[in-house]
This record gives sequence, C-alpha cells and structure tokens, in this order.
Amino acid sequence: MQLPAQQVAVLEAANADEATSVDALAAATDLPPETVTGAVFELEDEGLVAVSERVDETVALTDEGREYVTDGLPEVRLYEAALEAGGDADPVSMGRVIGASGLEGGAVDIALSNYARKGYGAIDSGEITADPD
Repeated sequence: MQLPAQQVAVLEAANADEATSVDALAAATDLPPETVTGAVFELEDEGLVAVSERVDETVALTDEGREYVTDGLPEVRLYEAALEAGGDADPVSMGRVIGASGLEGGAVDIALSNYARKGYGAIDSGEITADPD
C-alpha cells in the first residue's frame, strides 16, 4: 500500500504510545492543521491510526458582559437604588429610583423587565417596592 505524502508525514510524526494533537502533528510535519486532520481521518479509515476527539471551548465576555461586571446587572442596580430610596418600607416613585440608579436607554428596559420576574420587588402604577430579602 502506497500512502500519499501527507499521510506518511503524519504517520512518521505520530507517537505510538500516546495521543498527539492535530496542532502538534501540524507543527511536526509543517502541514496545515486542515491537511493533517484530513490525513488523520484517512489513516483511521485505513485502520492505521486510532482517533479520539476532544473539544476545547473558550468562553469570553462580550462588551455587554464586561459592562455588567463593572457596573452590575441593570435589575440589581435598580433594586439597590430602590432600597436606598426606602422602597423596602414603602412604594417609591419609579422615576426617582431609575434616576438614582444611573440607568439609561435599553438598560432601563432590561431592569424593568427583569425586576419583578427575578423577585427583586414589584412595580405598580409608577411606583416600585423592593423585597428586603
């Protein structure tokens, strides 16, 4: 059986005793990772190598996520402003609390839609209360 050059290079670079990543094989063979991947699967089809797959996932914050880390979630900011305004004792004007929270634009909509749903308190007839728990 005569193998294509890419497959031969991958076979020569592979380690018989331990798994070798596609990136390591690509570096060892000076082949692009895509070429190595194709060669590895072809070699697997021929029964010459065993392939195991591992998925590495990376998570990164979006700009919005970084803003929430820095400033806090909009509904939490609204809740904290409601507490500071005495909303845990008596209903407080929603406009006053929104102003004190520093929320603007879409953040106000997010805060208002999540506030009661997440159990921070209640909004009724332009007034807001804060659940002290």
